[in-house]
Amino acid sequence: MRYTVGLGLFGGVNTVEEARNNVLTVVANLKASSLLLDSYDDDHFDIHDVVWNAALAIASRDYHMLVLRDHVPMEWSDKEKMNSLRRISLTCPPIIAELAKELGVFRVLDLPHKLSFPYLPETIIHLPGSIIHLINLRMLCLGGWRVEDITIIGELKNLEILDLAFSRIKELPKKIAQLTRLRLLDLSWCRALKIIPPNVLSSLSKLEELYMEGSFVEWENEGVVGNERGNARLDELNNLSRLTTLHVNIPDVQMIPKHGFIETLDRYKILVGDYNEFEWDSKYGCSRTLKLKIYTNISSNNGMKMLLKRSEDLYLDLKGHEGIKSVLAELNNGEEFSNLKRVDVIIRMEEYSTSSEPVPLFNKQTSLWISNLRRLIINGCGNLEHLLSPSVARRLEQLQCFEIEDCMCLREIIFTKEIVEEEEREDVICFPRLNFLRMAFLRNLISFCSGNYNIEFPLLKELEIEDCPKLKEFISKTSSESGMHTLFNEKVAVPSLETMTISELSNVKMIFHTDLPPNSFQHLRELSVSGCEILKNLFPASIAKHLLQLEDLSISDCGVEEIVSEGKGVEDQPVRFEFPKVSSLEVTSLKELKCFYKGQHTIVWPMLKKLTTDGSALLMIMGLEDVRIQERKGNGEAVLVVEEVCISLQIYFFSSSHASYVVIMQFN
Repeated sequence: MRYTVGLGLFGGVNTVEEARNNVLTVVANLKASSLLLDSYDDDHFDIHDVVWNAALAIASRDYHMLVLRDHVPMEWSDKEKMNSLRRISLTCPPIIAELAKELGVFRVLDLPHKLSFPYLPETIIHLPGSIIHLINLRMLCLGGWRVEDITIIGELKNLEILDLAFSRIKELPKKIAQLTRLRLLDLSWCRALKIIPPNVLSSLSKLEELYMEGSFVEWENEGVVGNERGNARLDELNNLSRLTTLHVNIPDVQMIPKHGFIETLDRYKILVGDYNEFEWDSKYGCSRTLKLKIYTNISSNNGMKMLLKRSEDLYLDLKGHEGIKSVLAELNNGEEFSNLKRVDVIIRMEEYSTSSEPVPLFNKQTSLWISNLRRLIINGCGNLEHLLSPSVARRLEQLQCFEIEDCMCLREIIFTKEIVEEEEREDVICFPRLNFLRMAFLRNLISFCSGNYNIEFPLLKELEIEDCPKLKEFISKTSSESGMHTLFNEKVAVPSLETMTISELSNVKMIFHTDLPPNSFQHLRELSVSGCEILKNLFPASIAKHLLQLEDLSISDCGVEEIVSEGKGVEDQPVRFEFPKVSSLEVTSLKELKCFYKGQHTIVWPMLKKLTTDGSALLMIMGLEDVRIQERKGNGEAVLVVEEVCISLQIYFFSSSHASYVVIMQFN
């Protein structure tokens, strides 16, 4: 797009945005004709070498373009030939010093990104004085150059596009204020940039697009005036009536002007708060993105409120009672946020005085924006005992990631005992797009949900539950229901689950209910269980026989007496347990373990490559009956020679507190 502006390729185009739209149309047409190809993202395209060479030939013939690689070409000494050029791309620094006065007809000078000059490893590049002869230059790209002093650029008064991204400038010279025709200024990733003199930006009256991501953050506060000012203020942007695109990091929410440029922005990526430069790297799919780290009250900040309402992609990182309360109050005030397409929320709230009233995170009006919530991370939730009502939970239709940690007072995620009478009493709550759920360090959590509700997670791939000592059941049963308490019963459905990690659940006796359909966990690939002191078994036989996708199984520091339970009734015929894809197995510190399975059975591990155990459980795990242990004197190492096996194994290693073992299998 920038080249088309510099070259003036599109007639009748008055703004940079119009040029961008024309470029997108042309690219789409070229892709439809197979002259361009899709690339790794929407911002790039691929081109075949044949098409590329043809394009260069056409550009040279019809558009007077020259691409200089790593040497000075013959054309460089041909003044008539050089005078006919309008656009040049240079990759060889020595050539720059030879810029001639006759080249004042150039409209675009492109010095590409990410230049690497082995013969100039750390040398700072100095722009030659001859560059001032490029009086008609409309676009200058110095992206990636190790250049510090760019004062001379201020003499190129016809510039419309100036790209300084990734350069090493420490200060934007005052002379840049002379570029009154500038329409696009790119200062992205100028990490050393600390000074932008006052009134330089405000002088660029025709500026339409300003890019400063990963760059300048030293904005001056409004209270600093006169000679005391050493840097630009954000309110200078109010003088840029044509500004439509802005990428910027604002360290303090109070710096945001109340009106002005915010009203004219069509496209923006604005980070507010103490973000570091690496937090710009996230992919943003919308044209108006706002990331907020808010710790204070914003109730009187009209500029902030306007940004909230206009944003399409909203990332909230809320910390502290005042920040959380004011931002959520703004979102929950009943107004419709019609522009929102995606919302990510991180809440960090420490416990406060028990006399303080808990801050409700969501209320009835929440449903106006929460349906766009993609990621919800709660790290501390004050004195709240529950997070969601059933009606709010049902509105989480787009939620993909849900993490709850360090909420010491939390008892339930979804609270169902006190429901407003007019609320519909549907018995199913579904999270249709959730693929990751983590619950950790919730010392008082009793259940995810209670009552006569079934919870469905049709796309959940990964589940982590850690250090929830009071948790017995994921969905707790009502008092009228009887039976053994199990973590997963018929009220929860996770048909797509692939990875499950369970640790430090000291109140869980069983993980899987015996009445669950056999294929309930058929897609499980990784299962890790540890620190569950009163756990009696890992899974019932009905579930174990259908774990055909399981690849990694680990159980340690638990009170299990058997790995697989018999379930209802003992089968008369021997049971065959086959784990066709398990390649890694860890069974350690199971002091109460008595057997793998009480009934007659056969175990098959055809793909097992790594076994970690403390030795006491080896025979039970492997299903081996004829094993002798021969101790090798001198080094404390023992060799297990298996004479009759029904499995195929290579060499693997495991350890115990007393000795290290090497297992060698002899096959039938």
